[in-house]
Amino acid sequence: MHFREITLMLIVSTLIFIMFIFIGYEAESFLDVFESLGETFKSLARLNPYLLALIIFLNNVIKMFITIVLGVTIGIFPVIFISLNGLMLGYAIRIALPELGVLGVASLILPHGVLEIPAALLSTALGLLVGLETIKKIIHKEASIKETLKHSLKIYVKYVVPMLAIAAVVEGFITPYISRLVIPGR
Repeated sequence: MHFREITLMLIVSTLIFIMFIFIGYEAESFLDVFESLGETFKSLARLNPYLLALIIFLNNVIKMFITIVLGVTIGIFPVIFISLNGLMLGYAIRIALPELGVLGVASLILPHGVLEIPAALLSTALGLLVGLETIKKIIHKEASIKETLKHSLKIYVKYVVPMLAIAAVVEGFITPYISRLVIPGR
């Protein structure tokens, strides 16, 4: 697995993510899903910041690990993972924008999102690379699924996990503080 291959899959992951942000923003009816998610997020927001950061970290670490490993689904699961994240982000922006404005929405996403989103994109890219190796194996070309998966998991441990750890601390402690400064009455 070379830097060029990872970069290409990062570009693909990013394009899918951005496309689904726009689709989510334009979508009409995720309302039921978001109402139930909203209640979950409200209850999480009341947690001790240390516990909140731990829950966020574990949730993201597990999801992104699974995204890489399930790349063996010829890349289907990583595409679904990043698409759903884009859809949810786009729809959340659409719902929050009228009430909170651009700065309010940015204060809720950017502090931790600057690390969490690239970690999700990298995990998706690594899962797609595993998927490509699986496709090669299916069409009887020389493939190294095990080696690609092993290398992907090394990158995951070296880069994704630390990014997610920092993002979780930021989301648990700093994002709420910044959003209270930016959003009146929060």
